[in-house]
Amino acid sequence: MKDVLTVFFKEMRRFFTDRRTLAALFIPGVLIFVVYTIMGNLVSSQIDSISSSPENTEFRIAYTDNYGMEGKPVLIQGMELVVSEGKEGNSVLGEAISTQDVEAYKEKVKNEELHLLIVFSEEFEKNVIGSSSSTDNSISFFYNAASSVSSYIYSLTTQLVPSCYDKYQVNVVDGSYQDPNLGEGDYAMGQVMSFLFPMLTIALLFSTILTICPESIAGEKERGTIASLLLTPAKRTHLAIGKILALSVTAIASGFVSFLGIILSLPELFGGTVDFFSVFTPGAIVVLFFLIITALFLFVTMGLFVSAFAKSVKEANAYLTPVMIVLMVMAIVPSIVDLSNIGFAFVPLLDIIVSMNLIIVGAEASLLIPYIAVTIVMNLILSGVFIFLVAKIFDDEKVMFTR
Repeated sequence: MKDVLTVFFKEMRRFFTDRRTLAALFIPGVLIFVVYTIMGNLVSSQIDSISSSPENTEFRIAYTDNYGMEGKPVLIQGMELVVSEGKEGNSVLGEAISTQDVEAYKEKVKNEELHLLIVFSEEFEKNVIGSSSSTDNSISFFYNAASSVSSYIYSLTTQLVPSCYDKYQVNVVDGSYQDPNLGEGDYAMGQVMSFLFPMLTIALLFSTILTICPESIAGEKERGTIASLLLTPAKRTHLAIGKILALSVTAIASGFVSFLGIILSLPELFGGTVDFFSVFTPGAIVVLFFLIITALFLFVTMGLFVSAFAKSVKEANAYLTPVMIVLMVMAIVPSIVDLSNIGFAFVPLLDIIVSMNLIIVGAEASLLIPYIAVTIVMNLILSGVFIFLVAKIFDDEKVMFTR
């Protein structure tokens, strides 16, 4: 028991008298609290912003004129009442159209010229409000999920339907379901994805660095095998570059698998409602791939620099773990602040996260292409700087032979 207590107090003394170890023990916990607090508030604000009514908006609505009653449909009257009692400046512009014009008005919804199209079955209101027992009464809605205004008015209208009608089917015509979304994207999903995707991706990529980099050089220092490696005839610069290339290939392979994992897990993450290709176009996937590759290369060279400088694997992890947490915090920033100005592309690490965010939200090519081009160039330049620093450390006997 005396020996056990001796070792116990020795270890406790080492933990609580080493400032770096203390930082590694307690700073992550503090940062995690901050991150999750911000995440919780941000998710709530994102949900509120998606579901809240826009201001000073004229909701452009079209509905078929075959509903079988005099005056405006009850649903349209209810919608006008709710909108007028909502935020100041909002109004509904309703237009009755012939059933022959439905396809033309669907195109207007796709082009965001119209916010909502409502298609009634023949004599719909006469049947559902009267005594008809027909089961063929249907009401169909068509909107553009890529538009926040269209998404809002669609959500509002579908919530009003049960209070206006009874004995009906929604978006079912002749026994077949019709997809209400006519847009190519999904505004609400894009907002959520722009928040979650950079954070999840950065976490997965950097976790690979935490796994392979500390052990690569700092681990060899601990085991004493670095000495025999450095005493070989090979140039130390070549040794450093060889390690960097080997770890880069390993990290890229791991990152590719992680990337596939993200793609395959998205449907399950959002309850089977998300198609990856509804958020990412083929061009965006190619750009994202090159962005991830250069980001991984930067992370590897940075991780090896830390590993070469550190005396042990534990110390290397103590340096790298806070970097990962800071990256997670940075992943939240683009959802709070507009960082699309090209000047932010010159900010290391933050530019990677903002680039991912811009890809997801579908930024214009005139903004996206220069931003990502600068980001990729910055990643490569910084990777070169870390390669140079690692090579210099390999030539420093004091650092490399310190254990």
